[in-house]
Amino acid sequence: MPLIASLTEQLLLEQVSAEAAAKAKEERIESFRVSAVRRIKNKDLSAGWTAWHDRWLAKTYAMARLRECGNRLHTPGLALAFESWATWWTDLKRTQLEEQLGSGQSAYEALQAQLVNMKATLEEVIADRQALRNRVTELDGGVSEALRLRAQAEAEAKEERIELMRKQAIKRVLNRDLASGWGAWLALWQAKSYALRRLHECGNRLKSPALADGFGYWHDVAAAEKQQKELLAMAQRAAGLDSERSLLREKLASITSEYEARLQRLEEQRVKDLERQMIALTGTAEEQLAMLEEKAREARLELMRRQVRALLTD
Repeated sequence: MPLIASLTEQLLLEQVSAEAAAKAKEERIESFRVSAVRRIKNKDLSAGWTAWHDRWLAKTYAMARLRECGNRLHTPGLALAFESWATWWTDLKRTQLEEQLGSGQSAYEALQAQLVNMKATLEEVIADRQALRNRVTELDGGVSEALRLRAQAEAEAKEERIELMRKQAIKRVLNRDLASGWGAWLALWQAKSYALRRLHECGNRLKSPALADGFGYWHDVAAAEKQQKELLAMAQRAAGLDSERSLLREKLASITSEYEARLQRLEEQRVKDLERQMIALTGTAEEQLAMLEEKAREARLELMRRQVRALLTD
């Protein structure tokens, strides 16, 4: 029992760490989304700043080259001395950098060897953890593994939803001008259509008022009959939905009771298996013999149950 408790605690710690990692990943995705939206909003400002910076670099380079040429023409001896000193200084720095590179290469090789050892240790730890997980799965009937897989599936689904929301947000920001133009055109078209339709109705009423009144009366009667038919159809559909809902409730109650009974049987079987394992590990010879007899009796009952079920199905 202490072993099971420690394994359960380890699995809970793994689940908490996985949830924390998923939350951190969600925060990183949200930060990336905000930065992407900010960059899209400020793309014109960024382009202007880049153009100005390129022009400033070109101007600075040109002025530096002009200054160097002027200094060479003004004091050629000083320019040659500075060039010799610059060459010596460059060679000295190159030598120092090569020495640092050699020491860094040795340190890199040592780190590579350490990394190989750590990878081997990590593989051993992963194998031990998988073995412990398989052991816990055997002890609790696969409940812990099912919970872990369900949590992993929920985390993956959550990441997919976050990625979909990020893509939708970026798409809306990119297409906001198009959406605004389409909305303005649609509002104008609706207003124009409504105005033309009202003008057409007014012209028909002024041209033939009796015909317009008769059409209006017929339209009202037809609308009332259509509304009555729709209400009747809705009432019939509601009655059918009520009966279907009652049937679904009954089916749900039966399924719930069946699964509760099955869960209870599984729990009893798990407790019985744990007790049998404890007896097999620490029990006396009489207890182990009684356990074997009980297993044989259960096997005979299960065989009889299968035979009866086969006869009923035939």
